Amino acid sequence: MSKNKKILIIIPILLLVIIIMSMNISSLKKLFADINSLSTDTTTFKDWSEAPQTLDSKYSNSTIFLTKDSSFEVYRNKDGEVKKYTCDYSKFIDGDTYSIEEEYMKNSEYKFKIQWKKVSVNDNGNDYTFCFPTPEIDLLDGVTKQYLDTEVKLSDGFSILAKNSSIDSSGNYVDAVLTAKNIDFWPNTELKKCVYKSYINVNLLNGITTGDYAGLENINRSQVTEKLGIPFEFFLTHYIGQVDASLSFYKANTYGTSNQEYADIKKIIGLYSDIDIYNNYNDDDDKKSVFENRIFKGNEGVAFTNPENNKTIYYDVDGKYGKKVQITNSDGSKTVRDFREKLSSITSLDENNKQYSGVYVSSDPDNINVADIHEKTSLFITEDLENVDEFNFRYASGKGAGIRFSFVSPIKYDIAGPVKTSSVTKTTDNKNYIYSIIQKIPNNYYGYALKFANYSGTLYNSISISDIFDEKLTNIDKNKITIVNENDLDVTKYFDISLSEENGKTKLVATISSSNSDNFISQVDFYNHTYKVSVPVTTKDKINKNKISNKASTTVDNDTSNILESNNVDVDVYYTVTINHIDEYDNTILKTTTDEVIYGNTFSSNKEDFENYENDYYESDADDGQNSGVVNKNITVNYYYKKKATVTVNYYKEGTTEKLADSDTLNKYYGDTYDVSTNEYKNKSTIPSKYEYSSVNPSNEVTGTITKSSIIINYYYKLKDAKIVINYLEDKTNNKLAESTVIDKKYDDKYDVTNYKDNKNISTDYKYVSYTSTPENALNGTVSQDVITINYYYALKDATINIKYLDELTGQSILNEENIQTKYGVEYSSLNLDSYKKEITGYDYSKTETTPKDISGKVNQDTTTIIHYYKKKSNITIKYYDIETKKEIAKENVDNKVHYGDIYNVESKKIETEKEEIFKNYNFEKYESNSKQSDDLKQIKIDNENVTVDLYYRLKTSTLTIKYLEETTNKELAETYTKSMKYTEVYNATEIRDKAGVPKNYNLVRHESSTGVLSGTISEPSILIIFYYEKKDPKLETSVSKTGTKEITRKDAEVGYKLNYKAVIKDYIGDAKVTYIDKLPYEIDEEKSDISGGKYNKETKTIIWEETYEKINMKKEITFTKEIKVVYIGIEDTDRIMTNEIETTIKLDNKENTVTSDYDTNIKIPGEIVIHYYDKETKEKLAKDIEKTDLIGNQYVSEEKEFEGYKLVSKPESNVHIYKEKKQEFSYEYEKIKFKITTKVEGEGGTIEGDEIVKYGEDSSKDKIKIKAKDGYEINKITINGESYEITDRNEIIMPYFKEVKEDKEVIVSFVKKIENPKTIDNIMSYIGYGILSIIGLVISGIVLIKNKTQEKI
Repeated sequence: MSKNKKILIIIPILLLVIIIMSMNISSLKKLFADINSLSTDTTTFKDWSEAPQTLDSKYSNSTIFLTKDSSFEVYRNKDGEVKKYTCDYSKFIDGDTYSIEEEYMKNSEYKFKIQWKKVSVNDNGNDYTFCFPTPEIDLLDGVTKQYLDTEVKLSDGFSILAKNSSIDSSGNYVDAVLTAKNIDFWPNTELKKCVYKSYINVNLLNGITTGDYAGLENINRSQVTEKLGIPFEFFLTHYIGQVDASLSFYKANTYGTSNQEYADIKKIIGLYSDIDIYNNYNDDDDKKSVFENRIFKGNEGVAFTNPENNKTIYYDVDGKYGKKVQITNSDGSKTVRDFREKLSSITSLDENNKQYSGVYVSSDPDNINVADIHEKTSLFITEDLENVDEFNFRYASGKGAGIRFSFVSPIKYDIAGPVKTSSVTKTTDNKNYIYSIIQKIPNNYYGYALKFANYSGTLYNSISISDIFDEKLTNIDKNKITIVNENDLDVTKYFDISLSEENGKTKLVATISSSNSDNFISQVDFYNHTYKVSVPVTTKDKINKNKISNKASTTVDNDTSNILESNNVDVDVYYTVTINHIDEYDNTILKTTTDEVIYGNTFSSNKEDFENYENDYYESDADDGQNSGVVNKNITVNYYYKKKATVTVNYYKEGTTEKLADSDTLNKYYGDTYDVSTNEYKNKSTIPSKYEYSSVNPSNEVTGTITKSSIIINYYYKLKDAKIVINYLEDKTNNKLAESTVIDKKYDDKYDVTNYKDNKNISTDYKYVSYTSTPENALNGTVSQDVITINYYYALKDATINIKYLDELTGQSILNEENIQTKYGVEYSSLNLDSYKKEITGYDYSKTETTPKDISGKVNQDTTTIIHYYKKKSNITIKYYDIETKKEIAKENVDNKVHYGDIYNVESKKIETEKEEIFKNYNFEKYESNSKQSDDLKQIKIDNENVTVDLYYRLKTSTLTIKYLEETTNKELAETYTKSMKYTEVYNATEIRDKAGVPKNYNLVRHESSTGVLSGTISEPSILIIFYYEKKDPKLETSVSKTGTKEITRKDAEVGYKLNYKAVIKDYIGDAKVTYIDKLPYEIDEEKSDISGGKYNKETKTIIWEETYEKINMKKEITFTKEIKVVYIGIEDTDRIMTNEIETTIKLDNKENTVTSDYDTNIKIPGEIVIHYYDKETKEKLAKDIEKTDLIGNQYVSEEKEFEGYKLVSKPESNVHIYKEKKQEFSYEYEKIKFKITTKVEGEGGTIEGDEIVKYGEDSSKDKIKIKAKDGYEINKITINGESYEITDRNEIIMPYFKEVKEDKEVIVSFVKKIENPKTIDNIMSYIGYGILSIIGLVISGIVLIKNKTQEKI
């Protein structure tokens, strides 16, 4: 080793020895402790006693809690696809939970489940409903215990998305995602069977044990009222093995979308509790090897798996904190002793060689399950995420166990400064906008609720949010200032809001403190919320500066030495510069530009080019009337333009755009006059002589004033007129068949009239034959003469009439057809067509059809067809038989006026015949026919020469029924008599009745018969006879009474009632039922009421008892007494009496009786109202309290009072107060008039201090105002409220006090630079300093040169 290298090694060693020797023993211990902490990656383990007094407020952003917009979704990777689960509220049918279950993966025996639980929360009178999930993975069914032969590792778990359940530093919603993954179930064949499952349950952190002892598994914990802002508590349960979990935060509504983005929450806290399951198999030599090589050796524990992150874990290092436990012994006695469980820390490497650090159960001699957040079984972690976005931890246990964790802190959070925002970024004169001061209050309530070791108070006594608004702002109204939290809950009433003036500026102070009557600052509702103070403001006229600057501040617990300031908000002041470009003819705006220019900046403008316009002049309302300059108000510059226009005169051939001469164009401006109606234009000399003037368009615009950009005048000229005449004549007669066609034309026009021969006005009876024309062959060509004549010739067409004779049914010809030859236009009547209608043997004429249908006029088609139809003759016979005797029972029907193919309605003949008397005793049975189509009597087809139809009938049967009934109940007293009989048989009901066996204790009272008689001949389908009997009337005597509490003085007072009922029954055999209904005036609190076995109905507000008394034999006495105690719900403040009614009904078989009684209880509930008048600052009473007492519901009107030297600063929202059951206190707060003494430095060069507030008439503090010039400066000028103040010392002045202050005082000082002599002692010392620095520089340069030469030699 070279000499130089040895020197390099020896020098640091000597330095280290010197440092160590200079340290004392305690310092060495601390050094070694630090070295040891460095060896455990970036994790520091600390005892609860080492917890800091406060935490950085940014840690509070990781709290996951309930907001009005909170909701949950569950995600998991199933068969390679991400599946999302949401709550379906329609499935909450029979309770507040429902579950789903499906296979973990395709073809897997494992199960995935979710139980959804409905949770209702009432917060400040508003009802909210939420749905909390419990996702679960089971290796079997989640219930059956089993052994596990091999380890099961499931990399895919599930994620719980808690939407809108966290808030970042800016007050924005954040979504939290809690994921369970790498779910590892350890094998177990040696220990007892186990249920293998893993799940996370979501709850609200609403239970923390109070009292002297820790809550054991079977002891209920106290409940915090569930409200918005309560943190979520998660229960991670895993049987048996280990599971990894992670927490990450995302900007609201981005998770799982293409815009997914992590939220800026890097400081994480976590409180883990219920770490208390010790693996006592480790104490058994035969079993300890089962989990010996597992994490924590199978004991319950939590490890944190981000080794690169700085984190601190707090826990009970020596096992000396926390409440004692009270154990119930087997004999019922109680034993109180320390809870002796011990946690230990660990830092190690996992199977993937990744470092973790955590805490686990190292001993548990008691084997007690403390179901509580206990210092001995809990840890608290703070972790700073570095280059990662997930907070990761691992939970493990060799037994079925679970852990509770939430993201709350037992340590008090610092409070971050407020965030100041404005609803606008710039403003101008007389504009409204809103300043918002956003103050996040961290969740310090649970530090107070837990009170772990080293607790020194986590609740605030007071918080004041202040702001001073620029003097250019006005309309700051205390009654318009609102304070709401992130759930839009208005909490303004909990703050004392004051406004005051300071040097023309308005100062706002909103304070909430423990001295408020409701003490809201000490309640759970106050913490873990973000509050927004909204202050509407209006700018004044003529702001005259370029921006309004403003920032807020927060003071906690009146600590003025640590005022938390917000960001500065600058609202730029602008004025509008409007540039208008205007058509000076009609003031149309051609273009407008409006710029918002910051006060004091410059603007410029200029004329612009617009098509068809020419600039004329401009006007400006700027102070100097110019079109550019400095902006100090709203400015408008108007540029005016003249619009160009043209008048164009065209000369066209009429009906075309063919020019006959060159156009004339006149250049004009809007508003100019013109005239083109003169002969110079109308009869222009260059137009060809063969044309003549025809028209001008538009005719009304040949003279006038220019009002549009282009005026076009078209003159039209025409050629000479000509015509074509077409005649339509009958051939050989020259008779005119249609009006001639005359076509007007011009010379040189082309024409073609070939198609005119097909004139639609010529009768279709004619056909075209030939034509002649003058000149010849003139059907088409060019017009060359005045008149062209064309004659078209036509002749009549030939026609035929065809006559046929057909069978109407078959359509076959029954006689040869005949043909008649004729011409179009011949009258049909002249052809004697009726003579062709003939009589044919065996047939009857039916009808005639013609084509065309109408042949009353002239022949007008080539062929006319006439068809005569005939029907073939037949007959039908109908007979009526008794089906049993086969004898005719009526005369047959014969109809010989039918034809083949007819459809005959036998049914109508049957109905008509059945009107005969004989048929009343018969029912139709069936029919037979020789017709092939006889399925329906209404449609018998005539298909032979003699069609027959035979109808068969059977005698009717009747049923005789005799009943024996009780008159009022229709109860059967004997067996019903029933017999089937045929018509004409005889019956006697009286004889049958006497043998029926009706009980003898009934009397016959009447009978009913469907025939009106009790005997006779059967002539109806059924006969019903009923004999009615009646029991003897029983005797019934009843009475009811009620007594109770006479008066109540509390709404929740217990009200007692005693009910008495008595009934005596005589001459009755049977059962009796008694119903007792107590009709309540209000609903009752069921848990606090004793209703003596009755059934309470909340909807009807009744208590019902029912009793049944069976087998009464002639006589029975019934008594009923009940004593009940009820607590009513819903008594209105204005109610003064309540009535309770008892209604009792007894029902016998044939009798019913109801009796009632009621009882009144007076309602006399007192209320108390106290009115305070006091000094808001000193809390000194300014007048004696007004104390009033009256019945609740009545009202009392309070009034303001005047006190000399005071002003009223706050009062009750209303001076009308309604007495309530709870004592009410209302305050009128006053404040002494105060004046401000303010100091200000103009420019730079020194300082002034001494601002204070002085009450009216008092002296300011002595020697408080101090002015001091900086080095190189001296005091130049001092003014007090604009008046000069004598300067006695140019370097430093202490000003005397102000006596009997009665106005604001403003002290302004300015400084100027001194004129220094360059040879002063300060300069000389500077030169000496420069010399020393130069020498040191030379020495260093020499050392560097020597070192470089040494290195060159090496």
